[in-house]
Amino acid sequence: MSERESNTPQPDAPVPSPDTAAAAPPPDAAEVAPSPGTAAAAPPPEAAVAVPSWDAAVVPPPVVPVVAKRRRRWPLLAVIAGVVVLAVVGTAVGIPLYRKLTAPPPTERVLAAAAALATAPAMSLRGSVWGVEDGSFETFDARVGADTTTVGTISIGGGRADFLVGPRLVRLRGDRRSLLAIKPDVAEYGVGTWLELEPATLNVAFSELTPRNVANRMRDGLRANGTGKYAAVPADGFPTRLGRTEVTPYRLPSGRVAFVTADAPYRLAGFTGKFGLSVEGELTAEVSVLTSKQFATDYAAQNRAAGEAPTEPAHYMLKPDSEKQGSCTERSCAESAVVVADGGVTGGPGHVIGVFSSDSANKHVVGTCTAKLPKLKPNGSARVWCTTTSASWRKWTAHGGSKRYWFWMVPLSPGWQGDDLRSELHLFRIGALNEDVVTGYELFTAGPAEFFGVMDSLVGQGWSAAAAWQATTNLADSGALGLAAPMLRAGTLTVDPKAGPGALEAGSLPFYREARRRYDAHGGKLAVGGYTDSSGRHHTGHLYDVTRRRVVTAVPLTADSMRGLRSQWPDAVERCRNANAPEGFGRDLVLVATPRSPLYWLGGDDVARTLRAAGVAGKDLAGIATLTVVTGTGAIAVRAADLG
Repeated sequence: MSERESNTPQPDAPVPSPDTAAAAPPPDAAEVAPSPGTAAAAPPPEAAVAVPSWDAAVVPPPVVPVVAKRRRRWPLLAVIAGVVVLAVVGTAVGIPLYRKLTAPPPTERVLAAAAALATAPAMSLRGSVWGVEDGSFETFDARVGADTTTVGTISIGGGRADFLVGPRLVRLRGDRRSLLAIKPDVAEYGVGTWLELEPATLNVAFSELTPRNVANRMRDGLRANGTGKYAAVPADGFPTRLGRTEVTPYRLPSGRVAFVTADAPYRLAGFTGKFGLSVEGELTAEVSVLTSKQFATDYAAQNRAAGEAPTEPAHYMLKPDSEKQGSCTERSCAESAVVVADGGVTGGPGHVIGVFSSDSANKHVVGTCTAKLPKLKPNGSARVWCTTTSASWRKWTAHGGSKRYWFWMVPLSPGWQGDDLRSELHLFRIGALNEDVVTGYELFTAGPAEFFGVMDSLVGQGWSAAAAWQATTNLADSGALGLAAPMLRAGTLTVDPKAGPGALEAGSLPFYREARRRYDAHGGKLAVGGYTDSSGRHHTGHLYDVTRRRVVTAVPLTADSMRGLRSQWPDAVERCRNANAPEGFGRDLVLVATPRSPLYWLGGDDVARTLRAAGVAGKDLAGIATLTVVTGTGAIAVRAADLG
């Protein structure tokens, strides 16, 4: 068969290259079989189109598919994201690690913080003071200038007072409870007014707490690059955050604890220590630096409000040998005396009390009377008539009582003793007050109306007059008059007569503070010193919560480390378990964290975590109904389950 060129148009097809000339036929080529004996020769390289034999089926030229290549970007994005993550992680981990590795040692951090504080023009101190001898507890919020002038507020005896401290005096404006704690003789007239007091009146000596003085205290015993006893070391158990500030607690050679900011620039954020006090005790405070303008504005505003100190009220006394008898019958009797006022303010209302007795020792009172004080000018005087119509007088005369009697009159100085006639008359009638007690200024020095109210309550509970007088004096001296008086007057609190006046001394102040905390929380009946149950059996102890049927053991936590806390715990538990509990009474353990304790700074779940870290376990509370830890943040209940 001859060959010829074909002029038939061919479809566009890719021209195979020499390397692809022997490529596999298209998919449908397998359906056409070559004739026997025919050799399947490859087309010549130069041929553009292969022409098959006319006897064979026409095979279309091979079609090479065109593949569109998509550019994938996700590997690049993944690489970029990985770099970013590594950068973030490196920043979060590497920078703190770098700071940790390159940070100065603890001693240098404390010295740097102290140096920064020493040059501050003023600072803010928010803290508390715990008295070792009487267990007193006060909180304060003060701004202290470099020149020792101070302005702030302080809580004392459950009350609150504003104060100003100058170079040589203290100005204070307090409520009744605060004045009953520190200056009971002025509680009648001094409430809400600015009083001038001796600097030692406050337990905190703010003149010793200037920025430079505090800085020097933090540097005591430290040496640059010092080791051993000359170095600062981490303080275990103390918090690593004060408010929103991350801190590192360090124990100093002096035994104090300094809280220094965790990162540079280092500054003092808080401290504890036995300094800056007018009493033996422990002080703690959070610290922040103030500008001179901030301090000057605050001090000037308070100083303007202070004004002049008030003039004291007048004292009223009887003019000697001025008594005069009036008309006396079986139904009444009148007596008079001249009352003299000194140079104080005489504007307040007041009364005189008259006592009629059948003996010269005034032990057998047969009548009492009251009369209003006349309006007097300072240093003035006037005769005051007092007439008894009491049932005791009528009874005495009706039964043939002698017409001879003895009379004495007692003026109550308004502004000093108050005008609580119910309590005072009762004490006079039963002979609890007599001339030996109330002559001259002794009644004035005894204290305000709360004094007579407490004494009256104790006598009503079975105390002798002499013991009640001494116990009430002890209570006033301890600073607990404002804590106990409302509970005693309300009949909520009883004090065991068998415990004697010592039950109301300064050492018992923590028990009255705990009693007041419970009274404010749920009310009910409370007993201090001892309790007689319904069967007549007497139990002695510290505090009995009669309403909730609990005997309460309050233990101060004075240890300043985790090791010390661990050693105090068994003794506290043992004291609670050994408390003399009436039948049916559970045992409550109250731990009072003093400012030197690591627990003092903590609140909420942090208390339980710290107790666990100190080795306290839930099984240790077997036989104890409740555990309460009183810290600087409040009273926190801890359950056995919280301790594991």
